[in-house]
Amino acid sequence: LYGESLNKKCLGLKEVARVESFHGFIYGCFDQEAPPLMDYLGDAAWYLEPMFKHSGGLELVGPPGKVVIKANWKAPAENFVGDAYHVGWTHASSLRSGESIFSSLAGNAALPPEGAGLQVTSKYGSGMGVLWD
Repeated sequence: LYGESLNKKCLGLKEVARVESFHGFIYGCFDQEAPPLMDYLGDAAWYLEPMFKHSGGLELVGPPGKVVIKANWKAPAENFVGDAYHVGWTHASSLRSGESIFSSLAGNAALPPEGAGLQVTSKYGSGMGVLWD
């Protein structure tokens, strides 16, 4: 991606202690004592399977996306991984305007309908949330 314009010798890079792969995604860990990737993913691996396991594979289009924000690291992690509870408050007027299975969520008046989504968290703190209609 950066070619010759990136001088790696000036960056103080360290060797990665452990490298593992999961459905073509490559994970590096600097801690040799950390648990193996599949142990770390735990039950989340089962939920990731349907997204990553396609006969045609996955194709990433365009350069990597990068966002820098001035915030406590927990704020984006919370919002990007499992912030399904904000839906009822933030989108209340939109939820009331239609007749969707999610209409009852307006103002967080009810729990999500059965089968409308899921949230998964591992014992290591990894997680994800999915809502569908």
